[in-house]
Amino acid sequence: MTQERPAELEEHWLNEYAEVDTASAKVAQLEAAGYTLLGYFPLPERCWLDNYYRPLQARFDAFLDAQNHSAAARDIVAAEQREISLYERFSAYVSYGFYVAGRLHDA
Repeated sequence: MTQERPAELEEHWLNEYAEVDTASAKVAQLEAAGYTLLGYFPLPERCWLDNYYRPLQARFDAFLDAQNHSAAARDIVAAEQREISLYERFSAYVSYGFYVAGRLHDA
């Protein structure tokens, strides 16, 4: 049985990235478009933390300084921090998948 994503996380994805969906829904979209799934793999958690979120956080202060701590810059950092917090709390419900698909042609 698959657990539903927490409401707070679901709301974030719908508001910020409406195209985000489950792997099964994305596969259904591929198939509806005439493609066949040949492979799929999700990125491991360390990719999000070590290669994306932590380096992003490390640059927040320099970004704010370069933008003179403007309201817009503070809003951007706050939004990114919210997303990072959501990931840290709900990483079991978040992944980034790569799909390999192809159209099979009639012989």
